[in-house]
Amino acid sequence: MKSRPFMVMGIVFGLPAFVYIFFYTQSLFNANLYHSLSSLAWLIYLIFLVGAIILYINIDSDIQEYRFNNQKIFQLILSPVSHRKIIFFIVSSVVIESFVLSVFSGVILYLITGIEFPFKLVMYLVPSLLIFLFILGALFVTISLITEDYFIYNFLSVCVFLVCIIVPGIGIVDFSISSTMNIWQFIPTTAIINFVLFILLADIKRWSLLLIPGLVMLVLLIINGQLLRRRIRR
Repeated sequence: MKSRPFMVMGIVFGLPAFVYIFFYTQSLFNANLYHSLSSLAWLIYLIFLVGAIILYINIDSDIQEYRFNNQKIFQLILSPVSHRKIIFFIVSSVVIESFVLSVFSGVILYLITGIEFPFKLVMYLVPSLLIFLFILGALFVTISLITEDYFIYNFLSVCVFLVCIIVPGIGIVDFSISSTMNIWQFIPTTAIINFVLFILLADIKRWSLLLIPGLVMLVLLIINGQLLRRRIRR
């Protein structure tokens, strides 16, 4: 972050303002069918959205550096550290940076919207956001390890990003979502956001919505370690 101060400042201040203005100017949010944009549910969703955008920007540049920089590749080959730990450290570094920037962006969104944010909810939001970013980061790494073509990697990454971000937004539109959409609620990233929303809107703690995505995160990290080992051997 020190090497990119202007980009960091642009992300922290510009991105949340842009996201809020974009959503605020959409007439559909003024309909009675939807939760008001001034509600805390939308503020939580926007924090996750900003975090996902920041993570995608950061991890994409790191992944491409490891894919096309021969010096980085040789460092991985010669490293005494296990492949699983390498994957964990790569994802963790991006997640931590994205999380920190997301927190600052969340503060900006809080100041822009003026919505009261109970401290009790922060205790559940922080681990939820971390697991959310870990899963998203691990998914992007998986895509990079199973694809050879740069276009296919970008296409699949954008598809994953849109599904992980748009579906939770649909859930906020109508929290008691219809049965035709229930299949989307099994997506780990959607379950994480729903975990926070259940606490906010119904004061219900459904820990399975957080624990299952946590297990998915661990499985993805293990799979990525095996994929990296095969890629290095090739």
